[in-house]
Amino acid sequence: LRIGFVVVLVTIQVWAVAAVALAISAATEHPLVVMATALGGIITFTILNNISALDWLHPVLLTNGWDSLADVIREPMPTDAITDGLLRAACYIVIGYSLALARMSTKDG
Repeated sequence: LRIGFVVVLVTIQVWAVAAVALAISAATEHPLVVMATALGGIITFTILNNISALDWLHPVLLTNGWDSLADVIREPMPTDAITDGLLRAACYIVIGYSLALARMSTKDG
């Protein structure tokens, strides 16, 4: 049951990355730019997340909640960090897909 929960959490996090990549893809014609930007963004977010002087920035970084996936195996399971990560990923999904939809709806017409 907990492994299934981890699969759901990882899937939602991947959807968040995909939403950002889709928003970038809607703004460019080059697929390598999308891949490099999405991968570079993840690397940059991870580096920024590890700099303690930037604590004020951590709540908006997508990768900030990825460490909480290990909390699923703890007993009792702490849900604060997991919930924060899910809400952050949901925000990235909504914003990314909204930007992509706005761009695609105005691109052709």
